[in-house]
Amino acid sequence: MRMEVSALYKLQDSVSKLESLCSSENARTDLIQKYCLDISEILSILKPVLDKIDTEISPDEKLNEEVAMLQAVVSEARELIGSWNSLMSKIYFAFQIEPLVENIHTYSVKLCQAIASLPESSATTSDTFLSIEVINIYSSVVSPFMQMMILYFA
Repeated sequence: MRMEVSALYKLQDSVSKLESLCSSENARTDLIQKYCLDISEILSILKPVLDKIDTEISPDEKLNEEVAMLQAVVSEARELIGSWNSLMSKIYFAFQIEPLVENIHTYSVKLCQAIASLPESSATTSDTFLSIEVINIYSSVVSPFMQMMILYFA
């Protein structure tokens, strides 16, 4: 069984578009750059896992669902970042983007766990657990929202 090409392709396309957006003029403010960096750090850890899904893994329904959920939240974050302008409230933006960053983290971990639970993925299990470990270490860092609050209200 092969993963629906559209689900993985959509996720990879969303990640690529988000990276392009984050490197554009729209990401010129400290606030946007901070969240772009946070999201990019999570997704850069996940990229090798996505490559393995594409080339080496026969996914099941759970894995397909995790890919679809991650794709949806990455797209939502991309749309929010793309729609931000300097007239918008920074606090309101932070309240909107913070849950999306947390969801990107959560779905990334769930995706890695779904891969690790596949019987045919034994060759990729060590890479998957490494990705889970790195993502969990990242999540133990002070949340981006708290960093933003300290930065702007100190």
